Amino acid sequence: MNTIFLVLAVFAAIIEWVAVGKRCRKVEYLIKPAVMIFLLAWLIRSGSLQQDQPLWFTIGLFFSLLGDIFLLIPQERIGFPLGLTAFFLTQLCFIRTFQSANFLHGIYSLILAGVILLLFGWLGWRLMRSLITKGMQLFIIPLSLYMLAVAAMLFRALSLNFQPDWNSTPALLISSGAIAFAASDTILAWNKFIAPLQYGRIALMICYHVGQILMASGVILQFL
Repeated sequence: MNTIFLVLAVFAAIIEWVAVGKRCRKVEYLIKPAVMIFLLAWLIRSGSLQQDQPLWFTIGLFFSLLGDIFLLIPQERIGFPLGLTAFFLTQLCFIRTFQSANFLHGIYSLILAGVILLLFGWLGWRLMRSLITKGMQLFIIPLSLYMLAVAAMLFRALSLNFQPDWNSTPALLISSGAIAFAASDTILAWNKFIAPLQYGRIALMICYHVGQILMASGVILQFL
């Protein structure tokens, strides 16, 4: 019966996507937090509070819920810094969750780290250049720290595919979810600080929800 919460999370996410596409802000305010609430209920009812790594993931989802709520605050000068802080804590919790007994795995880890550094280095360069051009230098340090956290989370998640203490299906779900989650952050940053993207908001929300649902599924399959 615990899977009913997964079904509700997926249903709420689809409603949110439609609301974003149709710009129904009242529906967004109501439904957006519901996705994380249902995922949290799924994890907790599955026993996530009784083991170390699932517990950290659950705490990370709670910070995601806070971040979703903060980003709905109309005053962006208040909502965005609070949301950024909450999601930074989310990334740290996810990094803790996606640990393995064998953190590095030879040449595969080096190649993976190199690819992630190149991608985030290029994105960081574009972002910092845009921030300087627009006179938004105050965001440089917090956004740089956040990008480092996302890059570390993505590296940890993708590295699970090389770890013998992780089953293949959960590792694939988590790594796929981490890519989607990182893509949502990239779209948000590009849309907000570099240039608006057509269908950027709906693409952001789809990537975000798909990422969280896939990662939660992987954690439950691996541990619970």
